[in-house]
Amino acid sequence: DLVSPQIQVVAQVVEEFGGRLHHVKPHGALYNLAATSPETAHAIAEAVEALDPKCLLVGLSGSCLTDAAMAIRLRAVHEVFADRNYLADGSLVPRSQPNAVLHDAAQIAARAASMVETGEVFAIDGTPLKLKCDSLCIHSDTPDAVVIAAQIRQVFAERAITIRAR
Repeated sequence: DLVSPQIQVVAQVVEEFGGRLHHVKPHGALYNLAATSPETAHAIAEAVEALDPKCLLVGLSGSCLTDAAMAIRLRAVHEVFADRNYLADGSLVPRSQPNAVLHDAAQIAARAASMVETGEVFAIDGTPLKLKCDSLCIHSDTPDAVVIAAQIRQVFAERAITIRAR
């Protein structure tokens, strides 16, 4: 009941400016909760589907949110994080813990390319994790985010990895 009105308001604002809501990505704590809570994930997926069944729903790769989207035939976008470390269960290392956020642009770019090419990333404890990579997140509040994005673009170009919109 709380999510649907918020999504509707965003869609109305987009329409007022002549656009159409293309995708929905929950933010922050809601994103993380939807990744692990089937109930929350289903509520979000159903709200998006009720608004526009063609709308994409962005969620953490392999999470409850992407599962909920696919369960109702909504198009799920599996998102991976270039600048964040993962736990062995596939969730993101909480920002309150050491080494949650990566900062080295070259390391992040190489890791992003590897995620796209192999569909795999290593958790902070070394556990290999399988990922589907439809979208790559770079946090704008990460120091040097622009440098990181440029480095990723360069590495992707060198490896002939195509970036495209859905």
